[in-house]
Amino acid sequence: MASVNKDLEPVVFFFPSLIHMCLMKIATALHSAYGLRKLKNVFSEMDSPNSPESGMSIPLNDAALNKRIKEYLLCIPTSLRNGILERVERVEDQIKVWRDCHEKVCRYSYYPRYVFVWRSEGTIDRTKTAQVIVRNETIDIRDRFQMACMYSLSESVQTLWKTLISNNENLDAEIFCDVYILNSIKHIFIEALLEGARCHCTKAAARHDRYRGNKLDRFFLYYLQSTREDLFKPKYNILFRKWTPAERRKCIESWYYADSDDFRLCLYVVTKEERHEIMKLYAADVLVLYLEWPLIDIFFDQADKMWEFLSVLDFLYVLDRIFKLQSGADVDHKNLAEKFWERSPDHFKENAKPYFFFGKRLNEFIEKKKNKNVD
Repeated sequence: MASVNKDLEPVVFFFPSLIHMCLMKIATALHSAYGLRKLKNVFSEMDSPNSPESGMSIPLNDAALNKRIKEYLLCIPTSLRNGILERVERVEDQIKVWRDCHEKVCRYSYYPRYVFVWRSEGTIDRTKTAQVIVRNETIDIRDRFQMACMYSLSESVQTLWKTLISNNENLDAEIFCDVYILNSIKHIFIEALLEGARCHCTKAAARHDRYRGNKLDRFFLYYLQSTREDLFKPKYNILFRKWTPAERRKCIESWYYADSDDFRLCLYVVTKEERHEIMKLYAADVLVLYLEWPLIDIFFDQADKMWEFLSVLDFLYVLDRIFKLQSGADVDHKNLAEKFWERSPDHFKENAKPYFFFGKRLNEFIEKKKNKNVD
């Protein structure tokens, strides 16, 4: 499923297999048409046709719909059909994460008035989805403007701003700058437009340093984002491709505030020099990206290329994140911590020790490993 691009080592790209792409294509279509609950019921009936539940009275319309779904599923080879429901659940997870990220901070509930744009790997293409929302004239223009700012869609920002002016809208910055959006780029867009500056929005954003102050400021904002899930994080990947090398270096210093999807997109387009700078600053954060689905399948491929960049604390931080994921229901992370520990270079294991700021499970795991070595 994965391969290494030698020009971008040590970054491992995820290349989904043809089967994976086909299953995700089917899963997204089924979820869009019928939803997860209905599909679970149908799969349950197909797996246990003689169960008491399957004999229960079903409304005529539902029975006809169930029959139609079954006929569709039976056209799919059994070897592929068995993996569809799991993919539909992944689609549901992706949508839930997207909604939690966006609709808590917006006045408007975007979903389900448009179609998500999906990548072939089965994740939501957030930038293209944002572009769909921005072009949807049935959505309030202020909300479309806000979405354009969130995703640094600079041309749309300027176009919508002109429309707002022609509509004689109240252009008070406070109306547009939602307190739940930690998006410095959005603020600089609005400030530049309010001032009437003849400045390209990408240049204005590149000069912005509102949240790039001293280390204390950075720590506070980093902590704030980790504790407030309803804060929307900046999106850099579109601007990153347009900025000069100097502007890109300044942006890299602010990746503390980027979310995982945006971080990943930026990571894939960096130069060799930028890559080394990123690894020195964010080695642990890069590796943690690969704990998310579908990158989890190539987690160890990425880990094997990153040992030289990781410190002992980085190593323990990644382990701690693994344990937190294991506490959930995702079977992808079963036994992952044990394998990661055994695979690591000896000096990581020798220098590992419990810290108060790590979780209880990690500290107990380290103690157990240390005691085992003593025995």
